[in-house]
Amino acid sequence: MNAIILAAGNSLRMYQTGANIHKALLPIQNIPNIERTILMLQFCNITEIIIAVPYQCTLFDYLAEKYSCKIIYKKKECANTLHTINDILTYIDDTFIIEGDVVLAKNIFDIFENSTYYVMKYPKPEIDDWHPVLNQDGNVSTFQISQENTAAIFGISFWAHKDCPLLISHLKQKAAIYDIQDPGIFWDNNIIEILDRISVKTYEISADVACEMNTYEEYKFAQEICKSAIYGSLFFDNVTLRTENDIHFKIFHSTEKKANIYWLDQLFNYYGEELFKDSRYLAYEDFFSTNEQVFRVKTQ
Repeated sequence: MNAIILAAGNSLRMYQTGANIHKALLPIQNIPNIERTILMLQFCNITEIIIAVPYQCTLFDYLAEKYSCKIIYKKKECANTLHTINDILTYIDDTFIIEGDVVLAKNIFDIFENSTYYVMKYPKPEIDDWHPVLNQDGNVSTFQISQENTAAIFGISFWAHKDCPLLISHLKQKAAIYDIQDPGIFWDNNIIEILDRISVKTYEISADVACEMNTYEEYKFAQEICKSAIYGSLFFDNVTLRTENDIHFKIFHSTEKKANIYWLDQLFNYYGEELFKDSRYLAYEDFFSTNEQVFRVKTQ
């Protein structure tokens, strides 16, 4: 199992609305967003991570040394995700494909037997949202593009080994047809034609655990949900205030929350107090038994 992160876009909308760095590298709580995703993948034993980046862009090179990621530069003339994917098709085999604008407040990666689209009921539906239509077997048969308040495609999908030969062959054929310089061509739009030959399920996630960011306003929203996740119930239970400057969080491990605590621990190991820099908090952890983990957060 491996993962591909598509960060080869130019982040034009983000730059136009106030950002000054590629959106995949924008800091969430002082940590580049793409690193948060990488750490979550690594917890799930997904260590082969391929990152597609802009032509001659060296901003992502440090990830090769820090996390052993493979950096793939898109071609100079490439203007769409179909041809970006076409250059890395050999890596697709039991593969998560993750859009570079995805922000995760919670570790939502899981093990799937079937190819799977992550879906979400977006807080603010847009007219071009892709809503999967399921057949009687629970497989995606087509999509409805609309502004309805129903679950729509999120920027993560998983492609099971059994479907990859057909998926790869089909995308190769499409790349041979479409112009590499056409910015209106997207790799995932070309899956519709083979949905009747593969079994693609859906996996719904909540809008408070993940989001996508294309504008600076969406970036600010992403920061808020990630901050809420750390201080709120996604990570911690039994919040108590020992003293005015000593807050005590306790969590008993469960299947769902163990991954979140583990990757948060990884963040502490890499960044220490930087994680809480904006809130003037210093966090560390203590272990009290095999099934209990406590985080203590002290104001500086």
